[in-house]
Amino acid sequence: MTWSSSSGRITSLSDFDDWRSGAFVMPGVAGTGLPDYTYYADQSPAFDGSVIRGVRAGQRTITIPLHIWGLDRPLCLARFHRIVQDLNPAYGPGTLTFAESDGSARRISAYYAGGMEIQDDDERTGRHWITAILTFNAPSPFWSGQDETVTFQVGGGSDGFFPLLPWKVRDSQVLGAVKVFNLGEVDTYPVWTIKGPGAAATITNATTGESFVLTRTMSSSDTAVIDTREGIKSALLNGSTNLWPSLNSSAVLWPLRPGSNDVGLTVTGTTGVSSVQLSYTPRYLTAY
Repeated sequence: MTWSSSSGRITSLSDFDDWRSGAFVMPGVAGTGLPDYTYYADQSPAFDGSVIRGVRAGQRTITIPLHIWGLDRPLCLARFHRIVQDLNPAYGPGTLTFAESDGSARRISAYYAGGMEIQDDDERTGRHWITAILTFNAPSPFWSGQDETVTFQVGGGSDGFFPLLPWKVRDSQVLGAVKVFNLGEVDTYPVWTIKGPGAAATITNATTGESFVLTRTMSSSDTAVIDTREGIKSALLNGSTNLWPSLNSSAVLWPLRPGSNDVGLTVTGTTGVSSVQLSYTPRYLTAY
């Protein structure tokens, strides 16, 4: 287990063989399973019970008992001060990462919420050690896995991890349909990168029946990035020009559902250097 501060500094919390870390997690970690859900329901005078109108996962609270120690008091306090600095929520969220022995890992963005107030007593502090029950608030309750990317290019197939059918691109023609497999357990919102030349792109998820159309003449030096991720939702040309006016009025920046998704893409005005890249981060319900 590691904590990455908002500045990117990483502290190992579970390497018991590395005496230099000076910190390790104790038994009692909580909040790594299913998130808490809120049910939205209506009651009717015509029948007993209620009708569920919606279900939403709330923010996640994670509890981590942490033991900090040093060979002497100055070293213990130095390690304590470093962790305190890295936990400071005023500079933004950090990242908790849970790794498995096979190299796989899941991470979550979180803010320190409490536990480092510290009370001097015989049970939680000593001259060379400090024990704290840390709590973190994660605005998004889902854990993220390894980022996945695939690129489709004119006249070629695809590269990347996705189990995809061949997808060959021809000038001003339908590129075809392909199955994109979301490895996660919940919806995830992809990032689309379209490199010109091109005139219009229609990207459809036939599994959900949703689509969006980008109508914009692009040269071979142009790149359009449509970021559908929650909390971002942007469409930019070359990193600066707003492309929202170039999207159709009924556009839905759709997510990938867990499992197989039937995706279709139509691009007009392409040449041999045109390409479309799909990137996404699988999201999971638990840390393991």
